[in-house]
Amino acid sequence: MGKAMPDLSLVSTSLDERRTVRLAANQTLVIGRADECDVQLHDRWMSRRHCEITVEGDEVWIRDLGSTHGTLVNEQPVIEQRLREGDVIRLGLTSFRVERQAGVHLPLGMGVRLMTGGSTMLCAWR
Repeated sequence: MGKAMPDLSLVSTSLDERRTVRLAANQTLVIGRADECDVQLHDRWMSRRHCEITVEGDEVWIRDLGSTHGTLVNEQPVIEQRLREGDVIRLGLTSFRVERQAGVHLPLGMGVRLMTGGSTMLCAWR
């Protein structure tokens, strides 16, 4: 039998309000500006389909989807990398920290307004 899924969440660090995206077992989330993304962020430096986060067993992976400005983990550009607790992901002007916590599981289709650098971003979870 495989190991249990780590209880990890993505927690915004660059936004005025703390927002959390809980990672679920056997889940792949696409993050970007496009309407069809699972996590939609209106960040002018983010690509339409910027990256994806995949939970595989007890591991969490991030993969850049050919974004213009790149995906950074701990300020290092990555194409694909396993994420660990404490890692900081930067996508455009938006940053998330990988944290072990309960997190807030937002239902599909729920949108949240996020503030950064004096401008409003809409973050929509599908």
